[in-house]
Amino acid sequence: MKFHRGDFPSAIEDLRFVERLADECEYDDLRKMTRFYLARALLRVGAYEDAKREILTAQTIFPQGGATFDLLMTKACLVLNEEGAEEATTVLKEAEQFLLNRDYVDQANVKTAYGRFARQQGDFDRAAECARHAIGIFEENDDHHHLSLARAHLHLAFALLLKAQNDGFRPPSPGFEELRSVAFGHLREAQRTCGEMDPRILDRLHYFKAAWYFYLGDVGRAKQEVAHGYESAEGVSDYLIMAHCRILQVKCARFRSAADDALRYAMEADYYAQKTDNRRICIRALIWRAVTEADPPRRNRTMAKNLLEQARNALRATDRDYLRWEFDSAEGMFRSNPRSTSVAASDRKGPAHVAVSNTKGPTQFSYDVAISFAGEQREQARLIAGCLRRRRVNVFFDEYEQANLWGEDLYEHLSRVYQKQARYCLMLVSRAYADRVWTSHKRKSAQARALNEKRGYILPVRFDEIEVPGLAPTIA
Repeated sequence: MKFHRGDFPSAIEDLRFVERLADECEYDDLRKMTRFYLARALLRVGAYEDAKREILTAQTIFPQGGATFDLLMTKACLVLNEEGAEEATTVLKEAEQFLLNRDYVDQANVKTAYGRFARQQGDFDRAAECARHAIGIFEENDDHHHLSLARAHLHLAFALLLKAQNDGFRPPSPGFEELRSVAFGHLREAQRTCGEMDPRILDRLHYFKAAWYFYLGDVGRAKQEVAHGYESAEGVSDYLIMAHCRILQVKCARFRSAADDALRYAMEADYYAQKTDNRRICIRALIWRAVTEADPPRRNRTMAKNLLEQARNALRATDRDYLRWEFDSAEGMFRSNPRSTSVAASDRKGPAHVAVSNTKGPTQFSYDVAISFAGEQREQARLIAGCLRRRRVNVFFDEYEQANLWGEDLYEHLSRVYQKQARYCLMLVSRAYADRVWTSHKRKSAQARALNEKRGYILPVRFDEIEVPGLAPTIA
């Protein structure tokens, strides 16, 4: 009941309890079905790795069991996140082989899934066609109130929005009003199908409405709808939609030139994205954090470039929808104007953004942490840098800076980094560190900065008891 009400955190807690009982009793049918529902609930809260473990365990219980179709459908969603749409489609075709013994709802769900996968590959016509096919299956069976029907309506409305964006379709383009009318008709049908307050559909309904309003230039209504979407998603701990809503709020705030609000929403989007294992929402959050970091008044170009680099490394060739558009738009601003201190990111997702001025803003740190170490501690430095980076800490580590260091006067460049550009200096202190010329240079730069700071700047990590000139042994 909690699962079908959309209370996924509570459902997961109860299903974990049932899972333990079923394992103790060795009741295989219950063990498998519990893991199937547990995997679905974990997917809804973004816990993809946990969901994957449940699916793999369930498959080992009965490799050819009665719930094979259900398990493969859930597995296809996991593969979509981990490997991409083409690989997920292969799993979906495997699930399709079991449709002869399934009802019309499963047939419709397969069509909707094919549409989702096509959408990520940039084939928006096929995505819309698959959603229409799914809706037709419910109509043929005189079922007008199923949750899966409402989802098919939502997917169709979103596919039409992406088609309009991809084709540059806006009013007064011929046929645009008809497309808009059809899309909003499907949004109304989704709401009518599941009712006004169904938590299983409400967050996505508000979010898709908001996305449409933003594209139409009605930023006021977009703000209202996305606020409702966020509130609904928060009520069921749907971190994926919470992050998407915050990103749309970033766009609305930037349209109003509300830089502080945009930055706050971007940071929150990144926070919620990290609570999931969803690769795509994590990439989106990185992109929009980069955009807001480069905007006035922060103009933190170095951090923005590092965030975009992380997004680029996570993108796949099959990401051909809005995710690719947003990345290309943000990166394009850097390419077209390499000395610019802001990123407009006025992609095909909405109305044109207000131009930003080039006046100089307040000083900002380019890095949260700069790591200073001797070669003997490189392995430890690499592990620390990787750990910090995974937690979205912007770190200066020489292996990450090869492109930026090329052709630079290293003496001057490193002086700038350690004296002015890092919020903190993480100093890996050892006998080798005390003896090296370059580490001595970096240490002196950091110490010069520390003399002017009222708060702690140098964060030493001691590998032995060596005393380093100018660094008090009491600093911990």
